[in-house]
Amino acid sequence: HQSIFSEGYRQVKAYCAALYNFGIPESEIRGVLSDTVRWFGYSVTLAGEISDGHLCGPDDIDLHQVSAVDLSKGTDTEFQKFEGFVGQFLDRAQSRLLNAGTLVMDFGVESSFYHDHIPVFRELVTSAMAEKPDYAELIRQVWQNFIAYLGASEYGSFSLETYINEFYLVTVAKMICVNVMAGKPVKSEKEELLQILNGAYFTKQSLYNFVDYDYFGWLNSSPYGERLVSTAASLQDRLAAYDFSRLGDNDLFGRLLAQLAAREHRLMLGQEFTPHWVAREIAEYNLDRLQGTAPRIVDMCCGSGVFLIESIKAVRRRYQIVPEAYSPEKDDVAFSCVMGFDIDPLAVMLAKVNWVMSMRDLFPLHHGDITVPIYHADSLFVSTPITHQMPGAEDAPYVLHLGRHQVTLPAFLLSPAYRKIFDALMAKAYRLAMARAAGPSSSLEPSAAEALVAAVEEDSGILLSDEYRQTLQSVRQLVSELEQLQRDGLNGIWYFLICNSYRPGLTEKQFNCMVSNPPWLAMSKLADNPYKTTLRRIACRYKIKPAGASHPHMELATIFLLSAVDRYLEDGACWSCVMPGSLLSGLNHEPLRQEAYRSSSAALSLQFDSIWDLPQDTFKNKAIVLSGWKSA
Repeated sequence: HQSIFSEGYRQVKAYCAALYNFGIPESEIRGVLSDTVRWFGYSVTLAGEISDGHLCGPDDIDLHQVSAVDLSKGTDTEFQKFEGFVGQFLDRAQSRLLNAGTLVMDFGVESSFYHDHIPVFRELVTSAMAEKPDYAELIRQVWQNFIAYLGASEYGSFSLETYINEFYLVTVAKMICVNVMAGKPVKSEKEELLQILNGAYFTKQSLYNFVDYDYFGWLNSSPYGERLVSTAASLQDRLAAYDFSRLGDNDLFGRLLAQLAAREHRLMLGQEFTPHWVAREIAEYNLDRLQGTAPRIVDMCCGSGVFLIESIKAVRRRYQIVPEAYSPEKDDVAFSCVMGFDIDPLAVMLAKVNWVMSMRDLFPLHHGDITVPIYHADSLFVSTPITHQMPGAEDAPYVLHLGRHQVTLPAFLLSPAYRKIFDALMAKAYRLAMARAAGPSSSLEPSAAEALVAAVEEDSGILLSDEYRQTLQSVRQLVSELEQLQRDGLNGIWYFLICNSYRPGLTEKQFNCMVSNPPWLAMSKLADNPYKTTLRRIACRYKIKPAGASHPHMELATIFLLSAVDRYLEDGACWSCVMPGSLLSGLNHEPLRQEAYRSSSAALSLQFDSIWDLPQDTFKNKAIVLSGWKSA
């Protein structure tokens, strides 16, 4: 009866309007109309704008039928359709949109899922630290020397809560990435869940550096990984509500990272959500300025990756990089167009998931292994977890602190020209050390080191001079120390730290574009953090240290800007950065406005060519977009 149907239809619209008035986004609302035999499922949109102060009513709701089942037909087909209907509309399987808002709501540090499951992570971390005190102390020291050193927690102390929260969110990100790659919710058995946690799952799909053996690697390995399996399964159950075939175009994790940063009052990580529209405008603007040159874009403070995502999208649109019209040339452009650095290991993992989301449809067409071009590193390159002070002279060796021991690496190894040598050497040295640790202890003969160097030359295709080949004899020391650390149960994290921390040195002058939102912070807020001394030295090098009463208010964002342009960009490169609005008039920015860096010891040839005003409410403080060039 049409009149009964019409009345029921209007009741559904009224119910959906009430849900919208309660604050449920229209994209999350579904309507169901049924007489228990015939079933209709609807998605919801607003018929027009709802004026401020007015409630939404039935006439403001448009219903769009997306499914219908008629059980009166009595066919197997209709019964099967009904099972799907129940899952989609009643169990809500694959009906929830995956976006930044729903992710914070369902898995953020204020969510019910977090509160229900964080005790599992807390118990696992505390018990692991009690059971393996030596390795736990190693993690504390490395974390303090790098993460806490830069303001993620109070300097000089290890924040257990920060560590646990990041471990939880990294785990959430891994489970989401599995579904992103599959394009649908995945339900795994125990063995596959363990492989997801320890990274073997992603390696099998040629995604080799998605999950590194990082600060949390030991907690994802036996015997601790097994304790997370139940929680990982619960995560998959909760994620089954999401539709992974329709992913949003924007940064999934920016709000999640900003929520955690606000909760923990992070300073130098500078983690504030950058609206995607800002990143999109900046990416498009700079792609125009490259004038058809193949883009090589860097974000030195990438956070959860919003600038990387928008840059990839802009490049793919510009070069028409789609699976239907793919080519080796387009493959080269797509997989080399961006690179990101961030000092927060959680931000790096979230950015990696966002990168996978932006590139996943190209994976089946790509030949060879896939390396996610996002690294855990201090992009200022003044500190690493294992090199507390970078060498002053260009040819001075790097000193690595591996636990209680030191290893030196020759300076040439940490240069772009020898990046392939570095990567091959670290991989082969680590594998050799692990193989030796599995057997009886013995000294490493010089001939073995020579054979290793020869194999590195062959793999990299680079023939070293006799002088450089001789300096690489220090690889004997590196292999021996890694072998001993493995025997002592103190290995695991070192390979990750070495390969990530020195990436800034291996990419100098390699980019033709930079886009970023560097951390904003007055130096006066760093109190006794020893990083302040190094930052002050960089400011003096570029002659942007404020004079007089404005001296304590030297701005971190300007240091990042000048240092990154100097280090990463080739001559003629373009750049745009979100900067504090105070840069236009503040006394502390007067040296920058006067372009004092041109006559500094760095003699940086940087020029400004445009300033955009951003709306007042874009960030908590007034912001601008500053753009320019690195002059030849």
